[in-house]
Amino acid sequence: MKIITLGCSLTHMPGVKETLSEAIGYQNIDLSQSAGSNMLQARRLYNFIINNEFAPSDIVTWQITSFHRNPVRLRDSDCSAFELQKIQQ
Repeated sequence: MKIITLGCSLTHMPGVKETLSEAIGYQNIDLSQSAGSNMLQARRLYNFIINNEFAPSDIVTWQITSFHRNPVRLRDSDCSAFELQKIQQ
């Protein structure tokens, strides 16, 4: 069983996510990104789910950031598979 954590720098920093996963005995999957937008986090969760890595017993925690923050693609893993195909064409 896993706890999937999403968010910006507050989630990405060590501390709460590790403490929480240890307390409930779940493996922590950290999808957070410092300076990451909500759209980036949505893409990462989407990719995690479509790659069949999500199970019904998993827990998702998401620290929503400011809606003024714009998404920036830092690497190919920040795109959905569909978006990546369009970029590579």
